[in-house]
Amino acid sequence: MFHNKTIADKKLNERICFLTNNNRYVNRVYNLIFSHIPRPKQYDKYYIVNSDMLFFDSQMNVVINRPYPEIMKELVEDTIKNHKVMSEIISGKALLIFDFGSEITPLSTDDTSIYGIINQHFKDIDCTKNVVYWTMYESPYKIVDKSKCDVDIVSASLSTLRYIGFKYDTCEHLTHNHLVETKSAIYLNRRIREHRTKLLLECLRRDVDLDDMHFSYIGNDKTISKIGEDISHNIDFVDLLTTRVDDHQINKSNFLKVVNDLYGRQLEMEDKDIDKWLGSSKISRVTELFNYRAKSKFEIITEYTSTEDDIQISEKLSLAILSKIPFVVMGDKGYMNYLKKLGFKTFNKFWSEDYDRCSGDERVKSLGATILDIQQNFNCKLDGHNNWIYNDEMKEILEHNYIHYKDVYSQVVGERILRSISKSDDVSLVAKHVDLIDKIWYNKDDDSIFVPIPGNDSKYFETMIAPETGYELYNRKDINDIETKDAYMAIRSPLERFKHRLYNTSLTFDGMIEKDKDSGYRKSQCDFVKDLKIMGVVDLDKIAYQVTTFGHHVRNEPHNLLIGKKLENLINHFYTMPMIESLEDHIKLTDKEEEIVTELFKEDIPFYNKHQHTWRESEISE
Repeated sequence: MFHNKTIADKKLNERICFLTNNNRYVNRVYNLIFSHIPRPKQYDKYYIVNSDMLFFDSQMNVVINRPYPEIMKELVEDTIKNHKVMSEIISGKALLIFDFGSEITPLSTDDTSIYGIINQHFKDIDCTKNVVYWTMYESPYKIVDKSKCDVDIVSASLSTLRYIGFKYDTCEHLTHNHLVETKSAIYLNRRIREHRTKLLLECLRRDVDLDDMHFSYIGNDKTISKIGEDISHNIDFVDLLTTRVDDHQINKSNFLKVVNDLYGRQLEMEDKDIDKWLGSSKISRVTELFNYRAKSKFEIITEYTSTEDDIQISEKLSLAILSKIPFVVMGDKGYMNYLKKLGFKTFNKFWSEDYDRCSGDERVKSLGATILDIQQNFNCKLDGHNNWIYNDEMKEILEHNYIHYKDVYSQVVGERILRSISKSDDVSLVAKHVDLIDKIWYNKDDDSIFVPIPGNDSKYFETMIAPETGYELYNRKDINDIETKDAYMAIRSPLERFKHRLYNTSLTFDGMIEKDKDSGYRKSQCDFVKDLKIMGVVDLDKIAYQVTTFGHHVRNEPHNLLIGKKLENLINHFYTMPMIESLEDHIKLTDKEEEIVTELFKEDIPFYNKHQHTWRESEISE
C-alpha cells in the first residue's frame, strides 16, 4: 500500500517539510502516503515531527546522554513556537502531523505527556482541525477521555504496514534451501526489554530447550562511555540481574548461561548488519527469515510492549502472518483476544492461550508453560525440504490470517491514515483510484493527446513525464474534435498489466479482483482508445526494444518524421522509469488465475498483439 509503492511524486517532496535541525533527514514513506490522495484533497504543505528524526543521526547520541521523551518534548515545543508553521496551520494551508506511530509514547491530556502539551496548545490558539497526532496505540480513547481531546488521535501504526507487499507464493521457493536447520521454534529478541528478559528467565526455569530454537538475544545498541568504551553489555547485565519474575531473581547457573551462551546470539545471515537490518522496512526483512520460519513449528513473538491498558501491534505480527507460521505473543494483556476482534484467528484449538488473560508476571509464567507444551507436544511432519507441514485445520487458520491481513486489516489501517491527512472526510475520494476513462492528457503546443490508462504507469506519466512534455489533464468532453487529433498511448500485455497492478498493491489475487471491480483498472485498454486517432504506441513490456530499434520503420515524409520524433521523445521519457526487472520474479499466478485474467481482458489480447513493440508503417495516417 505505502511501502511497496514504486513511484514517488517529486513535486510533492517540495511540500513536505520535516521539522528537525538535521537538514539531511528524509523519509520517503510520507511522499508515498500523501501521493495516494488526489491533489485537490491534499494540503499545500505537510509539516512532520516524528521520533525517527532523533535516531537518524547517530552522532546525536539521543538515547545515550538524555532520555528520548525529553528530547522529543523539546522538539515539539520548538515546533509550536514556530510562527511560520503556526500561521500556515491556522490559515488551513498546511497540516501538521505528530507521528508517534512507531515508538510507544505515553498518552494523557495534561502536560506530563507530549500529546497533552500539543492538545493544550492548539486548543488555546483555537486551531485543532489542521493538526493530527498519530499513535501506536490501537485504542487510544480507552486511555484518555475523548471529550478532552481537541486534537485528533489516530491509531496509525505504520510499522504494521511495512511489509504488506510481500507475496508468499512468489517467495515459497526460498524455503527449499536445506542449509537452515529444522528446529521447534523461532524466538527473536533484539533490544533487551524487561518483559522479554522475564520470558527468557521463565523459559530457562522451565528447561525450555532454547538450543532447539532459532534464537537471538542481541542486546542494546552500542553505548559509549565518557572514556570511549562500549558499556552496553554492562547495562544489559544489570538489567538481567535486577529483573525478577514473581520476585525471584535469576539463579547463578542461568545467569552464567545467559552471559556465556545466549547474550549476543543472533541468526547467521550473510552480509547483514542485523541490529540495523531488523529495524528496516525492506521486504527483504521478510524473505531473509522466510526459510527460518518455514523450518520452525511456531514463533514466539516478543512484542514491543507488555502493558495492561491497551494493545500495540508492531511489524513482528506482520512477519509471522505473512510467513504463515503459528505464534504465541509476549505482549499486552488481551493481545490475542484483540486479534480475534480484528477478524484474525488464533490457535487455542492447538494449545492454551490462557496467558492472554493473565496480568503481570502471571502472564509470563503462563506463556512459559504454553511454550514448553508446544515444544514438547505439538506434532508436525516434515516435507522433502525439511519444512514443517501443518494439518488442514492449522493450514486453514494460517491462510485465513494471511488473506485477512492483506485484504482487510491493512486496508482499514491504510484508509484510516489517509483519512487523517486528507482535506476530505469522504474516504472514497481518498482510498479509491480516480477513474480515468473520462480524462485525457492534452498538449496545446502541438495539439496532441496522450491516453491515460490505469495500470500502464499513468501515475508516472502524471508526475514525471507530463510536466516535461507539456501535457495537462482535461475532461475528454472539453477537447474539441478529439477524434481528429494525433493520439499516443502506453500499452502492455493484459497479463503484465494485471501483474504490475498486483505488485503495486498489498492485496491477494482475489482481494484485488474484488477491490478493482468498479475501477478503471478493470476496463480493457482498448476501451480507452475507442474513436481516437492513434499515431504512436509505447510498449511498456518492450521498452528497451523500442529504444534500440525506434525509427527503423519511419518513412521519409515530413509528417511521419514529426510523428516519429514525438514518439521517440515519449519512449525515451518512459525508458527512464524505474522498471521491475521481471514481474515473473515477483508475481506468480496459478494456471487458474491466468485463465481468469485472460477472460477478464480477452478484448485486449488482439489489441495488444496489433499494437505491441511500436506502431506499424502501414497504420500511419497519410
